[in-house]
Amino acid sequence: MSVDRMTLKRAVVGVLDAIASEHPLRHQPSKARRYILAAPSGTPLEIMFEQDVASPVNLWMALKAAGPLSSKGAVSMASSLRTRTGRRGNVLYGRHSALERMPQLGDADLVRISIDRFEELGVVLDQLFAASATRVVV
Repeated sequence: MSVDRMTLKRAVVGVLDAIASEHPLRHQPSKARRYILAAPSGTPLEIMFEQDVASPVNLWMALKAAGPLSSKGAVSMASSLRTRTGRRGNVLYGRHSALERMPQLGDADLVRISIDRFEELGVVLDQLFAASATRVVV
């Protein structure tokens, strides 16, 4: 059964709120939710969820933490950051602005996973918990 995007986003936020901690940078009111996810005694991993109504159901994470899931997402390499300028000559970050100040994610190689079904969230979270438990360095 397929659910609409906003129902899926609310479900994802509910799960993330239950199993992860709010990032010290806090959530953005309408655009993004920043989290710290960690397995018991594991490495804390930063993740960011795009909650705005216009975006797909996107979850951002470090490429190393994504492991084999990276082939199912859109990879964003750090080398492509700040390589373009805006109309006024200002340097553009090149990713969702909520990521820029996050210590693990801001300047790292990332993957953006688009979640189309609630079951896919479980697969992504299983991978992140496994990466945290094995103390992957991001």
